[in-house]
Amino acid sequence: MHNEMHSTFSVANDLYRKGYLERALVIYHKLASSYPEFRWYTYAYEKCKKKLAEFGGGSGMLNESGGVVKEVVNVVHPKSKKLNEALRYCIVTPVLNGEQYLARTIDSVLSQKGGFFVDYVIKDGGSTDNTVQIAMDFANRISNGSYPLSCKGIRFSILTGADRGLYDALSSGFAYQSIVGTDMMTYLNADDLLHADSFEIVRRIISWVKVADWIIGQPNVINDLDQTIQKSNFPVSYNREDIISGFHDGRNLNFIQQEGSFWIGHLYLNSGGFDRNLRLAGDFDLWRKFAQVTEPLTVSKPLASFRKRDGQLSGNMQKYYSEIDRLLKPQSELEKEELGVQSGISLPTTADQKFIFSSGSAHKDSARQKAGALCFLSDDGHVREIAYLKRSWLAY
Repeated sequence: MHNEMHSTFSVANDLYRKGYLERALVIYHKLASSYPEFRWYTYAYEKCKKKLAEFGGGSGMLNESGGVVKEVVNVVHPKSKKLNEALRYCIVTPVLNGEQYLARTIDSVLSQKGGFFVDYVIKDGGSTDNTVQIAMDFANRISNGSYPLSCKGIRFSILTGADRGLYDALSSGFAYQSIVGTDMMTYLNADDLLHADSFEIVRRIISWVKVADWIIGQPNVINDLDQTIQKSNFPVSYNREDIISGFHDGRNLNFIQQEGSFWIGHLYLNSGGFDRNLRLAGDFDLWRKFAQVTEPLTVSKPLASFRKRDGQLSGNMQKYYSEIDRLLKPQSELEKEELGVQSGISLPTTADQKFIFSSGSAHKDSARQKAGALCFLSDDGHVREIAYLKRSWLAY
C-alpha cells in the first residue's frame, strides 16, 4: 500500500513540475482526503491550490521560471485519427504582438499533408494586439471541422502568460505537449513559414534512414511578400565537430538556420532542451548539445523560410555574438587551436584575403570546414542518395 501511495504521489509531483496544475490537484486532493495522517499530502494539495488561485482558476500550467501559463484553448480536429496511429509532430510558435504574419505562419503548419499527427501550440507572451484572436479563429475552424484536414490529425492549443523570452516560451510550450522519445519536434517563429510537404519529406527520411535524429533544411530567407531574397547557391552541409567547436556562429562559418530544423524527441529530452536563461543564442547552444551525441543530416532543399524584417531579435547581432562568446569560453580557443593543427591548413593572415565560391564570399574558416552528411531529394521529395559533402573554396 505504501509503495502504491508513493507512486501516485510521484505522478502528481511530476504533473506539478511540468505545469499541469489541475491534474496534479485532483491527485493531491484524493491522497490528502484518503490519508489525512500524512501531512505532506495536505501540504502539497494546499500549495497546488494556492498556485491555481493566483492564476485565477481554470486550466493552467506552471512554467519553470515560476509564472503561470494559462491554457486558453485545446481543440482536436473532429476527423482526427488516434494519436498512436501515426508519427506526432510537436510544433511550438512563440509570439508577442505578432498579428501581421501569424495567420500565414499557422496556416503553413496546419496545411501540411501526409501520414502524421500535428500537435501545434501557440505560446503567447501576453499580446495586446489581435494575436490571440487570430489564433482563436483557427481554433474555432479546427474544432468545428471547417479547416481542411490534410494529415492524420490535428491538436491545436493556445497558451498565454508572461515569460522570460523566446527560449522560456518554447520550453513551456514543449513541456505542455509532454514530449516522448519518438516525437518529431521543431519550432517556428510567428513571422516565418514552413514549406509545403516539409513534414512529409522529414517523415520519409526518418523511415528510410533510421538513425536520422536531427534533420536540417537548406537556408532560405524571405521578405514581407514571402519572396525569396537569399538562398544557398550550392547545398550546405554541417559537420558535428564544427558544430561542437562553435564554428557555425555566422562569423567563422555560416549559421545553422533554425527554421526547417527538426529533431527527435529523445534527443531533446536527453540533452536537457533549451537553456531558458539565454536570450538570443539558444539555438546555437542546442545544436552544440545535439552534436555531442549525433550527426545532423542536411536536406538538399529548404524546408522552411526565415523572414527578414526590421525590429526582430535576430537583428541584434552584437548581443547575439556576446551571448555566443560567453557560451564558448574558455574551451573554444583550445578547440580551434587543436583543429588548426590537425587540419594542416594555413588560414589567411591578411585582413583583405577572402575565400569565394561561385559569386558569394565565404566565412573566414570555410577553408577548413569538414564534410557533413547531405540527403539529396528527388523533385517529388523522396530520398535519392546520401553523401558526405563539403564545399571547395578558392582563395584570391
